[in-house]
Amino acid sequence: MKKPIIIFFFLFLLTGCKNDLNQLSNTQNELLDAAYATETLHEEVNDTYEATNDELLAVRETFIEHFRRGNHLNLPDNYQGVYFNDGCFVIQVSDDDHSYYDFLSDYDCVRIETVKYTRKELEELRDIPWKILKDEHGIDVVSNSIDHKNNAIGIEIFDRYTDDEKAKIASYIEDYPVIIKYVNSYQIPI
Repeated sequence: MKKPIIIFFFLFLLTGCKNDLNQLSNTQNELLDAAYATETLHEEVNDTYEATNDELLAVRETFIEHFRRGNHLNLPDNYQGVYFNDGCFVIQVSDDDHSYYDFLSDYDCVRIETVKYTRKELEELRDIPWKILKDEHGIDVVSNSIDHKNNAIGIEIFDRYTDDEKAKIASYIEDYPVIIKYVNSYQIPI
């Protein structure tokens, strides 16, 4: 009597395992199909990005090498900053003298933008709004930085103020090139 029960139990297990294996095989095939589709899309996006990225990296390297003096960069006085935008290497300068950058004229992906403040001016102004807000008015300032793209000082403040209080905060530093961003949390970079 024990033999038929053991054989029946063994056949039951095999049938259950076979169904599980078939289901696992189907799931695995679906995952492989999804992975292939994702990889193909990723390659198409990367090909487009890399074509643009190679030229932008070449411009960036040419720019750095042109102004490199030993271990530092000797940048023109009118230089404010650079950033990438819409496939272009954008150089910001504080006046209409673009002659410092003529060496990049062979590249199609270079744009020169005239802005109000130089990098040096923004660096000199950077801590003033912080001190006005935090030290003089007790505002919960989280961070400050130079926002090159907007040619301003970026300040983050905890978002715990009413709209009227926010208007008052803005008035404290209205004489400075500041963009205020209200944040609910702040993550310290590691």
